[in-house]
Amino acid sequence: MTAILKDSQDDYILVHVSGWITKTELDAINQQVAKIMETETAIRMLIHLVDFKGWVKGDDWGDTTHLAAFGNRIPKMAIVGKEQWKEDSLLFMGAGYRSTEIQYFIPENESSALLWLLE
Repeated sequence: MTAILKDSQDDYILVHVSGWITKTELDAINQQVAKIMETETAIRMLIHLVDFKGWVKGDDWGDTTHLAAFGNRIPKMAIVGKEQWKEDSLLFMGAGYRSTEIQYFIPENESSALLWLLE
């Protein structure tokens, strides 16, 4: 699994996730986001699921602190990945349960994801 976090020039964070994700890796991503948030009042997030396999079974996925970690400081989040991951990804990221606007896009619509994120 690979999770690479970059601070973009366009006022958004880009996260690449591939393979299987572990709770430890998610915690590391959240720590990197927290570091960026020390100097930002709000930031948008673009998540790319590339060859994503899912969440590692057996990890403590009942811990949902990642949903509230930054409250309304992430106003928009776009997730780009295969259609098969849409429902699970939106549920995992708390779409409809947090103030962050979250939209899911298939890879063919990646440019639409970025346009939506930056509007």
